[in-house]
Amino acid sequence: YKAFFHDDFHIGDEGYQFLTENNSAKILDVFAKHLEQSDFEPSTIEGLIKQTGLDTETKGKALFMSLRIGTTGDMHGPSLPISLALLGKKRVLQRILQTTKRLRGDL
Repeated sequence: YKAFFHDDFHIGDEGYQFLTENNSAKILDVFAKHLEQSDFEPSTIEGLIKQTGLDTETKGKALFMSLRIGTTGDMHGPSLPISLALLGKKRVLQRILQTTKRLRGDL
């Protein structure tokens, strides 16, 4: 649960490997765009995750793990919508930006 209490955001090698193998930069970009234009409540976040899956033609593990790793740095944890709500919109968007920059080699 360190993702909720510390600002130092880190994704391990296994997490980055998953992200690079699953087109996660696109998934994270689409999710961030939806997030920027929406309320930040667990029920709303759940709908945004589903819409992101439809928009990127991604589902299941590829969708949920991309979002979880790209926002919490962890491959496992509590409910994703609740986790994101606890982190807060600003922090989630910052982490998505940091993750996508690294995936594209901008960091």
